[in-house]
Amino acid sequence: MKRIYSYLESLLLLIFAFSACTPEDFVHPDPNGIPLATDIDVDIAVDQEINQVTFTLKNKACMPVWIFDGKTYSTVNGLSKIYAEAGTYEVEIKMANSNGVSDASITKSFTIENAIVDFDSYITRMAGSADKEWMIAKETEGHLACGDSGTDGTNYYSAAPNEHAAFGLYDDVLTFGTDKSYIYNPGAGGTVYVNKGCSIFGEFNPQDGKDFMATVEEQKVNYDFVVEGNDVFITFPSKTLFPYIANDDAYNTPKYKIVSLTPTKMELIADNGEIAWHYILASGEETKPGGYDADNACNMWKTATFTNEFFYAPGWGQIADPAFEANGNSYKITLSTATSDQWQAQVKFLTDITTNSSTNYDFSTIFTSTKDHNNVTVKLVQTGNDGNFYFTESIKLKAYEDYVFIMTDMPGIDMDNVSLVLDFGGNVENTEVTVSRVVLKEHGCDDGTIVETPGEEEDVIWLPDAASNMWKSASFTNEFYYAPGWTQIADPGFVADGNSYKISLPVATTDQWQAQVKFLTDMTTSSATAYDFRCILNSTEDMTGVTVKLVSSSDDADFYFAERVDLVAYQDYVFKQPNMPGIDMDAVTLVFDFGGNPAGVDVTVSSVILQEHGAGKVSWNPDSDCNMWKASQFTNTFYYAPGWVQIADPVLEADNGSYTITLPEATMAQWQAQFVFHTDITTNSSTSYDFHCILRSTKDMTGATVKLVLDGEGNDGNFYFTERADLTADEDYVLEMPSLPGKDMDKVSLVLDFGGNPANMEVTVSSIILKESSCNN
Repeated sequence: MKRIYSYLESLLLLIFAFSACTPEDFVHPDPNGIPLATDIDVDIAVDQEINQVTFTLKNKACMPVWIFDGKTYSTVNGLSKIYAEAGTYEVEIKMANSNGVSDASITKSFTIENAIVDFDSYITRMAGSADKEWMIAKETEGHLACGDSGTDGTNYYSAAPNEHAAFGLYDDVLTFGTDKSYIYNPGAGGTVYVNKGCSIFGEFNPQDGKDFMATVEEQKVNYDFVVEGNDVFITFPSKTLFPYIANDDAYNTPKYKIVSLTPTKMELIADNGEIAWHYILASGEETKPGGYDADNACNMWKTATFTNEFFYAPGWGQIADPAFEANGNSYKITLSTATSDQWQAQVKFLTDITTNSSTNYDFSTIFTSTKDHNNVTVKLVQTGNDGNFYFTESIKLKAYEDYVFIMTDMPGIDMDNVSLVLDFGGNVENTEVTVSRVVLKEHGCDDGTIVETPGEEEDVIWLPDAASNMWKSASFTNEFYYAPGWTQIADPGFVADGNSYKISLPVATTDQWQAQVKFLTDMTTSSATAYDFRCILNSTEDMTGVTVKLVSSSDDADFYFAERVDLVAYQDYVFKQPNMPGIDMDAVTLVFDFGGNPAGVDVTVSSVILQEHGAGKVSWNPDSDCNMWKASQFTNTFYYAPGWVQIADPVLEADNGSYTITLPEATMAQWQAQFVFHTDITTNSSTSYDFHCILRSTKDMTGATVKLVLDGEGNDGNFYFTERADLTADEDYVLEMPSLPGKDMDKVSLVLDFGGNPANMEVTVSSIILKESSCNN
């Protein structure tokens, strides 16, 4: 690519595209409107973890001119640079608008605290916990750019979003591993995009003066880092592929300066001394910050005042407060010393915010940590009353990955002062946590945020008796810690009845962890698999702050979740955690804590499920050869008895696997309108089965029954399931029963009952499927 025009020429063209820094609009440049250097307002943020500095001009409608060592380097607002060596540095800044560039400049200094001696933080951001995929950030302006050598490489050319969609650039996948492995995948097109000026890949160059695509294979090599002067580079072996090969040097001696690096965005510059090429890579979706809008007027935190309190006590011996830096609605906490237990690293925000019981509220914030942390506590509570709180949640943080914490439509509580309490107990040394974009707002105050509720009901099938439920076949022992006033007493009453467990707590407790019940199981889980968990809790008294925790038996800090829930007397609380990322655990323990219980309360835990995510999801195809119903033979019998007096059988019409029953007379009770298929299908106890059918009625009806049972007199108690369904007129009711544990049956009957039907109702049963769970086609 030839040099088109100089950086100064480029700058002069750009500034005429900017409106004035002042409210007036100028049709032509006005010498009197040239911005003054004394008005320049900049923010310089230093990430000391990787020595990355971000430069931001805060003057609206103006463009910065960043000058380093006397040379204009960039006009990008939000510019990032990385410095390899410790020291104090300077940046010179000018400011431009549509009238011109300020004659004078200002100089700002900033300090890099440490020289880069290892690249662990770089690898963590690039590779995550194992391997991370990156692609060209196609939606970002300037994802591919070029410019003068020695600059940020953006002043000649900057790609518009999706500009190169036709050239196979955006499906290339780069995978960086924690072992410094690098995989280049050319994507579905199997090509790499090459600059027209390259001599390499000549066999693919049509010599038409345009960039071209070359056919290549997937490539696996290793990457490394090198420091040259004050710059940090990522290097690859000779002839390593990259989504756009800018010149022969970039292919034969690939070396890219790292100028910006977060867990989701990477900016690189390839500069061969003649031209600088600028790349922007993205990992994951390019999204705006999560949670509610922190800048919206709805946010009560935005106008709140607060003071901070700390309790930093490794080994329960209090030491100096952690370092705390506030930058607007962003707060960085530096935990230099490791702690071992919850509540040993508390940070409190004591605010003047008030809430009331007649209003519902929303809360959100974003956590970013420099180290993994498996047990951060987040609590929104009344100042001075620890038992009166909106929530107390435990979350897990991954190094350099944003965690969006959000609570929606919380019932209001009368609080004259609200405190946000954070606890980082269990942190490793030198952990920095940034808490940003804190929002507390009235639910009815719309800030434009759309909060999506996960559709776990669509994604997960919850069947306690399914073969996929690991809990069903697990063995476990129980441990108890029942200690009102922290003095242990006799274990609570405990009665197991299948997958239902009743805990009786005769004595009241006052604090969390004073009434623990543990299930120490032989279940194992793997980091290669995602899991679903569910259980149902029911209490004879109201209870606040019941803890549910799924944890490694050998490491209390290694857990899937640690949640607190409130129970209402005699109401089922369905606790669900779908699609949890897997963790390597040799043995899993399920922990409940009822600390704070009233005296004489009974709590039942039932329908416990732990399964691999997606278990039970089936492709339902009635025409498949897997469907045993398709090849079966059957006869029908009826019992049609309004008022328990049998009358003539209803009319049955069969049409290619669809069966319509006409019920002219109304019935009043279950079992008064039975319709039975007596089949020749056999099943066995060593096989799991799936069942499916569709019911459709011409009238509304409550309590239709579907039962799959062993055929014959006296076998009514030997069945796969008995389900009752409420039918809505002219709407399909789809019944799916996957992963049914097998039973030894020489003949299977399908029983349908429409007892309670209105008069002159027709109901159609179709798409009947009975198949072995292992058979899918």
